[in-house]
Amino acid sequence: MKKYLKISFRTNGDLINARKFLEVTKKKNNNDIDLYLNPKRANTDNPKDLITDIREYDVPYHCRVCIDTGIRAGKWFEVQLKDKFIIGLAASSKKSIPDLKVLAFDIETSKDRFKFPEKDKDIIMMISLMFES
Repeated sequence: MKKYLKISFRTNGDLINARKFLEVTKKKNNNDIDLYLNPKRANTDNPKDLITDIREYDVPYHCRVCIDTGIRAGKWFEVQLKDKFIIGLAASSKKSIPDLKVLAFDIETSKDRFKFPEKDKDIIMMISLMFES
């Protein structure tokens, strides 16, 4: 069973710097075939030698914040501000639907490269909905 390490950052800049460092480390470890063949690899004194994969590195920062804080599209939130900074965020009990001016959607499927999806073969992986009111 693989063990994973979750790393959190205070700023987007810290995240970007760490991502660059981890990407270089991952490439070095994946190119060093002796590490995979060496059974003593797990006993290394340097945990950096064990980094072989980065998960969710391609999730944009604003999406990660929404996931971690429970912010969801299509919901109302009550926001408390102080000097232009958010100091409080809570889901609202408001149930009304906003008047829409623009509506857009996108369907992501598992299709062959440079081909249109085929309904009998490809699956729907995600449907996104955007609106401007």
